[in-house]
Parts: sequence; structure tokens; C-alpha cells
Amino acid sequence: MQNDKLFEFMTQMYAEMKEVKKALLHIEQDHGKKLEVIFDGLTQHTDQLNRIEERLNKHDDIILKRIK
Repeated sequence: MQNDKLFEFMTQMYAEMKEVKKALLHIEQDHGKKLEVIFDGLTQHTDQLNRIEERLNKHDDIILKRIK
């Protein structure tokens, strides 16, 4: 009798572990895609800031040359 209960308990635990694993996989895939989009946006933002900084540096050089 006790072996039957133990087997039933282990079967239930295995089924629950499979559900948790399935949910975890879904979360990893879903959030992975979202993180990839965020990092792509961050890269684009950084590139744009670098271009702006380069232009500002050029303008600073022009202004400094005119002042001298």
C-alpha cells in the first residue's frame, strides 16, 4: 500500500516538474526575444549618440579656430 502511494506521489511530482520546465522554457524564449530587441535599440541609440558627438566635436573645432 505504501509503495503505491509513493509511486503516485513520484508520478505527480514528475508531471509537475514537466509543467514547470515547460513554463520556464516559455519564459526564457519570450524574455530572450524581448531582451534582444532592447539591446538592438540600445546599440542604435549608442550609434546615434556617437554620430552626434562627432558632429559636435567638428563644430567645436570650427568655433575654436575662429576664436583664435
